[in-house]
Amino acid sequence: MKQRWGWLAVGLCLLFGLGPGCQSEEPTFLAQADFDKKYGRDPGEPPAAPSRPLPEPLAADGGKMAAGGAGHGPQLIDSGARTPPDAGAPPVGCPPGFTQCDGACVAGECLVPVEDCTNGLDDNGDGLGDCADPVCSAGYRCVPPPPPGFSPVFALATTGPGTNPSCAGSYTELPIAGLHQIPSAEAAACDCQCSASGATCRVQLDFYEGSACSGVPWTLTGAQRLESGVCDDVLLDKQGTPGSESVRALMQPPAKTTGTCTATPLPLPSVEWGVSAQGCAPPVSNALGCDLGSCIPNPPEELGPLCVSQVGDVDCPASFPRKQVFYRDVEDTRACQCGCSVTCATHVTAYTGDACMPDPGTTATLVVADDSCVPLPLDPSPSGPGALDDETRSFRTPAATCPAELQTTGGVSPTGAVTVCCE
Repeated sequence: MKQRWGWLAVGLCLLFGLGPGCQSEEPTFLAQADFDKKYGRDPGEPPAAPSRPLPEPLAADGGKMAAGGAGHGPQLIDSGARTPPDAGAPPVGCPPGFTQCDGACVAGECLVPVEDCTNGLDDNGDGLGDCADPVCSAGYRCVPPPPPGFSPVFALATTGPGTNPSCAGSYTELPIAGLHQIPSAEAAACDCQCSASGATCRVQLDFYEGSACSGVPWTLTGAQRLESGVCDDVLLDKQGTPGSESVRALMQPPAKTTGTCTATPLPLPSVEWGVSAQGCAPPVSNALGCDLGSCIPNPPEELGPLCVSQVGDVDCPASFPRKQVFYRDVEDTRACQCGCSVTCATHVTAYTGDACMPDPGTTATLVVADDSCVPLPLDPSPSGPGALDDETRSFRTPAATCPAELQTTGGVSPTGAVTVCCE
């Protein structure tokens, strides 16, 4: 009776999906022995021949399940299949609602686990975990452990002047930031204010009869040395035949050679870096499959190589041989100061009239103070042109000046070295 009810349950399951054990909310694996026991078949007793032809899917199963001749029921064959067939009918060897999965029947769909390449487990059961599993070879890799004294492995992101680097993908920013190379800066600048207060320039004037500055200079009734910034009238007492005059001018050393200077420093131009860098950490991983080091995802293309770092300028290990030295700051010694020295003009301006005003119809004459001879124009008198008695000339020597002399010192030099060693 027990056997008859068992085979009846199997028949109901095969034909209509009815009966106990045909449906389950949770996946139920049935090995061959469990299958026989659940459906009332005595493993030591030959099963009775089926009372009706096998359903079409069972008769054309390609050898995975056969009637087996008289007295043989369905046989479960482990074909090694890990996914259900595409046909809409139940897979051969299992009741309706069950799927053959790794040599057993499971209620519902046979789900093949996908390998997680970072969790430290062999998810797909192929005996290879994470980086050791070929399915992880495209996106993950083993990296050697950092040598003693060096930071954990990170990807290096770099940019050029005026921009800040950033991380990408699953890589996140590390405190390894603010690293730079190739500092540059303009020199310091000052606003210089200089004064020639107290400085005096003098010029020696010698007058001659005739236009060639020959003979003995005339005796002057006015000062012979003209001081800077002052208009001097000079009365020329010819005491002779009317004619032309000439003058020779020679600049004298200034009474003061150094002016008064004040320097107001202007804001220093900012320092520019030629290269800036940022360290980007790979995601935390307990991945397996590496003899040494860690199994991590490959850095995104926009990031640079994998590296380690150490404070200071140090040698790189063989596992990370490419060395770059970055810096965190600069020492700025830029400064400026002002200087000035008194400068005297190299000329004198001569006028035919007094008070350094030219008479009508005349122009001023520039007398270069280089000891050269300069002819002077005639001075028309109130009685008309050519009346040359008691001729008056006036001369002006430009005031002393004190040009600013800006002097810059110092510069910028990088400090806070950090050695970055990359693959």
